[in-house]
Amino acid sequence: MYPAVACEDLPYGEPRLIANVHETPHVRDGILQDSFFGFIRVGVSSFEDDHTTAKPLHAVIHNERLLFPWIKRGACRQMVLFSEEIKLSQRLGLPYKYHWSEGCTAIFFKRGKILEQMMRTCFTEKANAKREGNSALSMAYKITANSAYGFWGIRVHDRDSCVVYEDRHDSKEYYRYLAEQKLIGVGKHRAANGINYLMLRVLKDLSVQDHNVAIASAITSLARCRLYSAVHDFEQKGETVLYTDTDSLITTLDLSKHPDLIEKYQWDHKGAELGTLKNELDDAFDKSADAQKQVDGELYFDRCWIAGAKFYCWERSKESTLDGKTYSSAKCKGYAKINGAEKLCTADFESLFESKPRMDELRTKLQNREIAYDEFVKESEPHLLSQEQLQFRIGRSDFLRETDKFTIRYVKVIKRFGINYLKGRVETTGQVRPMHID
Repeated sequence: MYPAVACEDLPYGEPRLIANVHETPHVRDGILQDSFFGFIRVGVSSFEDDHTTAKPLHAVIHNERLLFPWIKRGACRQMVLFSEEIKLSQRLGLPYKYHWSEGCTAIFFKRGKILEQMMRTCFTEKANAKREGNSALSMAYKITANSAYGFWGIRVHDRDSCVVYEDRHDSKEYYRYLAEQKLIGVGKHRAANGINYLMLRVLKDLSVQDHNVAIASAITSLARCRLYSAVHDFEQKGETVLYTDTDSLITTLDLSKHPDLIEKYQWDHKGAELGTLKNELDDAFDKSADAQKQVDGELYFDRCWIAGAKFYCWERSKESTLDGKTYSSAKCKGYAKINGAEKLCTADFESLFESKPRMDELRTKLQNREIAYDEFVKESEPHLLSQEQLQFRIGRSDFLRETDKFTIRYVKVIKRFGINYLKGRVETTGQVRPMHID
């Protein structure tokens, strides 16, 4: 998703600050015009009701979580939004009100396809490497394309760093970091040449200069708009979107029956081109996919369990497949694909959902301090997915010690996974409703 939208117009050049943008031609009758391209700090409220079927578009940080909530009636929240996100909201008639008032500032940028050549090159070379059987090179191009957006948003201020100086009684650097409250740890080392060195673990700015957080912010916003548009279009066809995350969705819609949506979201009819949607089931069916499509249209699943973000499982039963085989796939972020380890299956997810009432009961008791945390962990264990994993750990202060050898420690840990979705209101039917915040 990110490489695809990174081919679109992105902000670049010297930013221009515009105070009271609502007093300029960029805002007319409360509507942001196409002439503006950049970011705006604006008050946002929402006026949805019980009959509103639209989903929230704008993200906020609330209680250290990224949420997509509605704003409570009577409340107004200051947000910094990308112009194209506001324009999408206006086109779709979403229940947002933008308060263009005194102090509404904006940053205007030039626009251009500044990353398109790079992204298309990475995408093409990734496909070429995969076709030639060079999986390492293919993965390298994939990672380069997917992480390119994040580079522009790199945080350069106060990064955890290690610096080394000659140890002198008048070491100004030591006292400077101490005075600025940026000193984390201290170590000393006497080298073979007799010189003493002072090693400091500090918060230090990176020397990177060619970064631009506006590019990273625009890419994530455009990807969100792209996915939101798909959700809107699918629901306009009378179908249901069961799940979305950063770059994927699960829906009841059969794309093959809607030529207009194929043209918009899967114009190559297979999801191989940059920016097209790909059906995850196509790979799962292997050689039988083409024959099954002749019957199905789009390949589909019979059953699906959605436990949370990047935590789901689907199954196509053997009774409905041409080759009489059952197909399934499970996703669980953090569950490692270890050689020899058992893969997650439908039985694991069935067990999770059967145990959910008991887990809800235990969490309520923990919140009400009816049981201690240790007891909660012990009682929860049979009701969760678990996996033993090997972790490699290096203490950050190890870099500063002279007496202890630099050591990589191997630690076995038990990771546990359960259903505990906290980014929306989960109703008894299983449907997730947006939260309402101030």
